[in-house]
Amino acid sequence: MRAKLINFIKRKKTGVNRDINGRFAYGSGGLANLKKFNYQRAVPLASVILLVGGLSVYVSLASDGNLWTPGSSGVRLSSRVRTAKDNNNIEYWKFEIPTDQGGRSKYKRAGSLTLTNKAKGTNEYCTTIQNYLGSIRVRWSGADASYSGQKSGSGFKISGKSLYINQPLNQDFCVTADTGKGNLTISIDYLSNASTPITQVAVYKITKNNNGDQDKSEEPKGKVGFTWTQDNIMIPSKSKSEVANIHMYGWGSLWPFIDDAPRSEADSGEILKSRIEKASKDGQEVMITACCAPSTFSTTGKAWDLDSSRVRDDKERLYANRVAEFVSKYPQVKYVQVWNELKGYWETEHNTWDAESYTRFYNKVYKAVKARRPNVKVSGGYVVFSANSSSSNNALYNGVNIDKRSVEALQYWLDHAHGFDAISLDAFVAPKDFPKIMEYVRKMQRAKDKPIWWAEFYNRPSAASPFTSAGNPYGVAKEIIPSMKKDDILLYWAERKFITDINKLLR
Repeated sequence: MRAKLINFIKRKKTGVNRDINGRFAYGSGGLANLKKFNYQRAVPLASVILLVGGLSVYVSLASDGNLWTPGSSGVRLSSRVRTAKDNNNIEYWKFEIPTDQGGRSKYKRAGSLTLTNKAKGTNEYCTTIQNYLGSIRVRWSGADASYSGQKSGSGFKISGKSLYINQPLNQDFCVTADTGKGNLTISIDYLSNASTPITQVAVYKITKNNNGDQDKSEEPKGKVGFTWTQDNIMIPSKSKSEVANIHMYGWGSLWPFIDDAPRSEADSGEILKSRIEKASKDGQEVMITACCAPSTFSTTGKAWDLDSSRVRDDKERLYANRVAEFVSKYPQVKYVQVWNELKGYWETEHNTWDAESYTRFYNKVYKAVKARRPNVKVSGGYVVFSANSSSSNNALYNGVNIDKRSVEALQYWLDHAHGFDAISLDAFVAPKDFPKIMEYVRKMQRAKDKPIWWAEFYNRPSAASPFTSAGNPYGVAKEIIPSMKKDDILLYWAERKFITDINKLLR
């Protein structure tokens, strides 16, 4: 038996090709299969299954111990491919589903495959199903698998670890799983009669290349986090968020200096303390947004009057010192963002932003914080980029229609700020335009090489909403992340009405 197996493997060598980079492409068709399935990412080939005269033979081609085992439905391996792209490795297996002479699948269950991996490690596993019309179910199970979103397409419903599909398929469906914790199984079942049977199934694994082949010139992407609001009781403790942004006042926070404001507006800092401690416990870096102001500080004399209130001129220095005092008290604070969306800085008389007053206030906060804790990163600007209803106020910036008064306000702050470690942005534009805005801002005077903190993005229910892509935050994030650089930060605004599980968000 061993000799037959060796001879079988030797015969298979005729099907091995090299791509232009010298990497191996295994099986009939070589890289043509990769092009056909249009895969963009992947990993070092592990092991594959060869079927010899009905006998399953397992051949290990690498040391990570991957073994795909076909189920009882007669699934057979037809080809396997290894390649590398975009600093990721990819390995995938292509299987065929047996059909009868009439072209119908012989089995109600189209296919079942199980991956056994002796090595620990969390990877993304995906499947593509082709040549099928009808209603089926794709289900991943085991190995602590969690659904990570479809690669393309729409109209799918999630139910636990199952994906129910009622549309023609040429899409990829993925889970994230640690196969060191157990086997991972994918099963594909018919739920209704099919006009066209499933004839091809491909399963592949995506892993970052950590074997020395990675492009050293690629810098890591930025960090992803969320902003605490009064709704954050729903944010899970074990979150993949890297940054927690907390406002000093408003959105569930009271002013942390009890002698500065009425009792209804202030406490001794207990709310902020609890939020900071929770963020630290969950392994998140802490950002404080220096906004907003209690009634004793605000220009309107009202507490947390978001639309029209800012810090009074004669209270700016005290406010700045309070921010510095608070940051000094909590060494967990790594970032400070000054104010929120230029609230209260709209100048009605001149119909534009009072960038001069905001910049004066910002400089006082910047100076006070740096005097206490020089290593804290301070960001400002926090301008809303959107198109105005009056076209006369709009202009094209890197192909994006934006109210030019907002761009001018940001440029004024850039030109007159005493210093800044990052630039905060908030854009009400289509997700596809986010990278264009980031590119434009990076080229603005004094902005070069500075990190961008994307202060807000949302999960809204309508696909027509400018905040989202197809009504979910993943679409927005996937538009932004490719344009992020090492020290950029992306913050999800966590609202109760549109809350999302941040464990599934982005990472």
